[in-house]
Amino acid sequence: MIFDWELIRSGLTAETIGYGVMVPALWVLGLTLLVDRGFGRWREHGGLATAVALAGGVFSGYFALGLGPLWVRELGNKWLPHLTVLAIPAGWYAGRRMDAASVGGVMAITAVAAAAPLESYSLVMQLFWAAVLGYASWVSAMSLLYARLPSAMRALAMTMTATTASLILFAAGLSRLMQIAGLLVSISMGAVVAFLIVGDRENRLVRGLVPGFSVLLTGLMFCGYLGQGAQLPPSCYALVALAPTALLVSRLPIRAARWGHGAIPAMLLLVGLLSAALTRVALLS
Repeated sequence: MIFDWELIRSGLTAETIGYGVMVPALWVLGLTLLVDRGFGRWREHGGLATAVALAGGVFSGYFALGLGPLWVRELGNKWLPHLTVLAIPAGWYAGRRMDAASVGGVMAITAVAAAAPLESYSLVMQLFWAAVLGYASWVSAMSLLYARLPSAMRALAMTMTATTASLILFAAGLSRLMQIAGLLVSISMGAVVAFLIVGDRENRLVRGLVPGFSVLLTGLMFCGYLGQGAQLPPSCYALVALAPTALLVSRLPIRAARWGHGAIPAMLLLVGLLSAALTRVALLS
């Protein structure tokens, strides 16, 4: 399979660019600036604002582009945008506090609850996959929360990870899931711009984005793995879902070195390139 660039160009309409790129990015940019400039005394609730912005950006793009219904009656990947709403309380809490035990506990509950509706299995298998996907979301989120990086750098890492996810899903022929991952790309890019403007010295704003980003990323990779059959190796999806763990290198003593912070995005890029290489090998075999 080779990327159909003509199909890509034909899909870049004013509607898809507006609803799929501009609107999600403006949700994060607008609410971030509003909290920082208009409601400065509410900055300790900045995590709630960015968590709501992520959910709003995903929902607005999802329904404006006609990717799925508002009310979902059955289990499956149509629940994906709703995961960001389930993650809003965890985003609010993560923005307010940073003690590992409390934040980890809230994130674990959120992740398991978000993973549960993704597929319909027997009760035992449903519990198993909820635990697996919940744990993957928890690891991804905690890595982003506790990385020793500025907010803009964390948002850039999220952008790179979501971009890789969209490419993997596109290569698998899952255009709908690819568009949802594209919403995450737009939101993360909007966050990069917002954090460069406001600074976010206490990292409250970026921490609010993390739970929703992690549960949606994990859900996308899981649904992509189930939906595309044996076309791509499972390692592609696992690598992307767990890519944020590379950020934990920033907590090693070598982070004080001049190249330390620059190595983190480079490691994420390496994960993306490895995923692309595995995809290419699978497609050629």
